[in-house]
Amino acid sequence: MYVIVPYLGGNAFVVRRKIDMGPTFWIGLAIGAIVSLIASLFANYLTPTFSDFMNRGRASFVERSRKKALRKYAEVEELHSGKFDRYFFMMNGWGFVMLYIILINFGLTTIVFITIYSQDQIYMVSAILAACLFLVIKITYIMLNMGLVQSRLTDFEQYKQKTVERWGSMDQSS
Repeated sequence: MYVIVPYLGGNAFVVRRKIDMGPTFWIGLAIGAIVSLIASLFANYLTPTFSDFMNRGRASFVERSRKKALRKYAEVEELHSGKFDRYFFMMNGWGFVMLYIILINFGLTTIVFITIYSQDQIYMVSAILAACLFLVIKITYIMLNMGLVQSRLTDFEQYKQKTVERWGSMDQSS
């Protein structure tokens, strides 16, 4: 049997050499298969399984989710108890929303002027549109967060009860 390999100097193929398919070839192939099978069995038994890896990932995911929920709870509790001014919190959120709206308007105005005076600036227009889209997503996130905090403040006792039922005690150490 001949092996045809591509020639590196051009696009032609050349015949390199003849492979002998005799008994030596098949014995070598069988020995290689047996050795690789034994090596794979040892590798599978001596290394941790994929499910162990996934369980560790799931445990760390649950722990991160718990820490995030407790951090959000602490924020709402500070607003509810008066340690942090809720009006300052809302003004801060709305201030960022207004800043982002101004930046979006500036970006869209820039796009209008670019398209009026220059037709070949498609990359700049695309970058500005991407930035505007990012700001719209950021505005949506801020407004949803403010709405969620406001609804949790409105019915704080129910929120506290649900958080305790789901995550256990409210101390950060456990």
